[in-house]
Amino acid sequence: MSYKYISFTFFLFVLLPLFFSCSKELDVVPESEVLTPKQLAEAWKSDPSKASASLSGMYDELKKIDRLERGGALLHSDFGYPNLALLSEVRTGSMWVRHASGKTYDFMHASMFDYKANTPHSIYIRMLYASYYAYIKAANDFIRSATSDNPSIKQSRGEALAFRAFAYYHLIQMYQFTYLEPDNRDKLGVPIILENTSEKDALSVSRSTVSEVYAQIEKDLNEAKDLLKDKTGGSVETINIHVVNGLLARLYLSKGEYDKAADAAQEVIDNSGKQPYSLKEASYPHFADATDKNVLWGIVWTTNDDFATSIVSWTSFISSLKDGGYATVAPKCLNPAIFASIKDTDVRKAWWFTTDGSAPYLKGIENYVREVLKKTGSDVDEGVKAIVDQFPEAYTNACIKFAPPAGVKGKDFSGDFPLMRIEEMYYILAEAKYRGGNAAAGTTVLQDFVSTYREPGYTLAAYGGNFENEIIRQKQIEFFGEGIPFFDMMRLDLKMVRSNSKAVADVYPAGARFDLEPSDVRRLFQFPDRETLLNKNIKQNEFQTPPKDTF
Repeated sequence: MSYKYISFTFFLFVLLPLFFSCSKELDVVPESEVLTPKQLAEAWKSDPSKASASLSGMYDELKKIDRLERGGALLHSDFGYPNLALLSEVRTGSMWVRHASGKTYDFMHASMFDYKANTPHSIYIRMLYASYYAYIKAANDFIRSATSDNPSIKQSRGEALAFRAFAYYHLIQMYQFTYLEPDNRDKLGVPIILENTSEKDALSVSRSTVSEVYAQIEKDLNEAKDLLKDKTGGSVETINIHVVNGLLARLYLSKGEYDKAADAAQEVIDNSGKQPYSLKEASYPHFADATDKNVLWGIVWTTNDDFATSIVSWTSFISSLKDGGYATVAPKCLNPAIFASIKDTDVRKAWWFTTDGSAPYLKGIENYVREVLKKTGSDVDEGVKAIVDQFPEAYTNACIKFAPPAGVKGKDFSGDFPLMRIEEMYYILAEAKYRGGNAAAGTTVLQDFVSTYREPGYTLAAYGGNFENEIIRQKQIEFFGEGIPFFDMMRLDLKMVRSNSKAVADVYPAGARFDLEPSDVRRLFQFPDRETLLNKNIKQNEFQTPPKDTF
């Protein structure tokens, strides 16, 4: 077996013993010389700008194409972090694809949708695991060398620590049940690999407990918070103090430390300078520009990036309005029961469209033609028809939230991805207040946000009055396609429900018509066989055959 394909707890791509590294060494100077961590530290002392250049390589891991290095057999859904978000969220009850059987181009996510790909030998499981540990490895490489007292290097070290925490925060929720249940805290989580992990230990490290992983995440974020206290701005592609506080808000919400979660979220709202999309801005599909006023941290693609002019890209897979991409033939769709719950007064309803003749819904496309393409009069109808005509078949509740700006044509698939938006902080604040014992305050935060920015006149009472149900529905709508609904499902130990769709529109395909109880072990991800073969100390999660249709 070739080690270059082994998923990566450092030696998941074993080639460089010194860096525990993947198949490529770290180039830090124009001459492409390879330096040891000690040499890097010395070089950074004399020229701190080299540290920033190295750090940019860490962030570039989020955009890496062909993580599995298949070369001529490139897996078209292997296009970076946004694909990890889709591979997770498609396992929920809110996102669906049409053909779980592989009948159409949906096959690239359908095997996670129907849970059949959750096996140790699955290429998608390898991709997920290898990607997150690649992020950890990139952070560790930097942290190991960032020992200088130079303020710039210390700040960069803070970014790397937060980046590592970001990766572990996702992994622990994929591989073990919620921290909120005390009985889960001593269960096995994921291997912790740090910058000082020796070569010998890295080859045999065991899974740490849930509590240990969360403790490491919190430790990293608190150190990052101290090191980044003066970094309040910078490129949206990098981590600053507001992003760290956002990550802490997520962490504390997951741990049930609601006062801390509320404080962290409020800190971001009050000091980041970011603003939610207004009612008007949220009323038409776009979300393709990470430099927008609502994005705290994002991945930015330009046409100079690898594969940004290819269908092997985020925009190709998510934007049904971008001609020539995968999403025009294999859109990501919203559960009909959730879509039916969105009132016409909620501007977000325009983030999905239906071309089915029995119940067409084209307002989102119309808004896009008016607000983005700037068409008026009869040109609006012609513009809508031109877009609808590009779809080869009828779709139900297909996503157009992530739409390209005007003028983007041909092979430009360079739309951005929001890793963290200010809107999330309002939802965290509302939930933390409510679950922390101040139900009235939590309800007020939720009502004020939604009525101001999404649905005029919104009240919790109009949706049944159950805050815990409503906060989940709201986030399934608001963060569709961003991965957050999956982590809410795991964090709160929620039942995975798809059967509620049938009474509205019987759209779920054969092989994916099932619900899953919170305790069902099939919700947890498997460790790739390449990892367990390399490291005999990693105990595999329990495996069961994929679920069968029940509705």
